[in-house]
Amino acid sequence: MPQLGQSCVLGFAALCCERRLVERLWDCFCLGTAMAHAGYRTATSYELRPAGPSDTAAIGALAREVFGPGPDRDPRAAEHRIAHVLQGAHPSSAVALDAAGAVIGATITIQRGPLTVLSLAIVHEDWQSRGVGRALLGRFPAREPGRNRVIMSSPDPKAMRRYAALGLHLRPTVSACGILRPRAVEPVPEAIAISPREGAQLVDAIAQAEQARGVPYGRDVEMWHAQGDTLHVIDDRAAVVRGGGVLRIAVARDPEAGRLALRAALASVPPGETVHLRHLREGQDWAIGEMLRAGLALSPEGPLFSDEPLGPLHLPTGTVF
Repeated sequence: MPQLGQSCVLGFAALCCERRLVERLWDCFCLGTAMAHAGYRTATSYELRPAGPSDTAAIGALAREVFGPGPDRDPRAAEHRIAHVLQGAHPSSAVALDAAGAVIGATITIQRGPLTVLSLAIVHEDWQSRGVGRALLGRFPAREPGRNRVIMSSPDPKAMRRYAALGLHLRPTVSACGILRPRAVEPVPEAIAISPREGAQLVDAIAQAEQARGVPYGRDVEMWHAQGDTLHVIDDRAAVVRGGGVLRIAVARDPEAGRLALRAALASVPPGETVHLRHLREGQDWAIGEMLRAGLALSPEGPLFSDEPLGPLHLPTGTVF
């Protein structure tokens, strides 16, 4: 059974902040790399082949088995996200099959402009410590000029060691989560809430800012739209995508606008929903301060790995960064 870390809200231990296993395509989350439980096991035959859209159901079933229940883990929505990233996935994406042809591991890598993002890395519990994860990660692209490889990791020591061995720089992070007190966050009058599709051009324009993501989201906006997520925007200065209590991404042109967009998103969270924002890092006091102001707790999170520095006005989602 996976071990759970401390709950960030006393009495709600099942609601947030898992530590030993992490999620990727469930958007509460960070990188799904369940490949590092201790203990050597004798290797059994398996094979790798390229991953494609036809693997969506099998990878989704594997993710449900490995990660279990948790916030933002609706099976249909998660499978939709898997299908989305498998469309046009990087050629290094692969599945591992056992002798019977069942999927026992997978990695999905996506290319978004100069960003090369490991969107999912997962291995069945029975196949961990047998070299499957190492073989899958061995397909991850090498560093190239003009490219920035990005991985959002679990706090598992073996996972972090493997990612560091790829030549990536480790960037520590924390997460913020909890249940908001009534009227803890006041609405922001200048904010508007629209569908992601309606605000696609706006969020892309903000995302391209040098201090933000540096790259537009393009067709990835459709993934959020299909899930019924909400886009909160402050003029043409900042945007946050929210699904229930999960803050999926935030991009901004300036810290003040970023704070206002986060505040607007928090104010719109349905009562009783657990709020979750992951991978807050150094240089993002504008966002950390807003989370603390709302009464949310901070908790250690798995690190973010990348070749190059990342924009301080960008809070990423685990699926597409």
